[in-house]
Amino acid sequence: MSFLRRKQGFSLVEVMAATAILLLAVLAISGIMMSSLRATSSAGEKSVATYSLQEEMEKAISDPDYEGPEGVTITREPNYIVEVFGASITGTLITIEQEGSNGKETYVTFIADDD
Repeated sequence: MSFLRRKQGFSLVEVMAATAILLLAVLAISGIMMSSLRATSSAGEKSVATYSLQEEMEKAISDPDYEGPEGVTITREPNYIVEVFGASITGTLITIEQEGSNGKETYVTFIADDD
């Protein structure tokens, strides 16, 4: 039986332990990848919503009578006063809100009056 002891290799227990460690590592990495995929998807949706609101804002700035599509609320506050370094600037505050898959998206800008 001494010829059996001279063979080199791994025992079944060693192979099972190595397989279990490798499996745990793969599961940990796949969990991290799934979390990253969800975060990337959410960021993409927010980018699309922001781009859409920016387009609506540009339309609202160029056309004072623009009301926007259904689901988008445009609020104009004329004669809005902003204090900057002690100086008062009067203009219009425009707020655009839209309910999206990530919650309420809000885009705000201030247009100073021509003086």
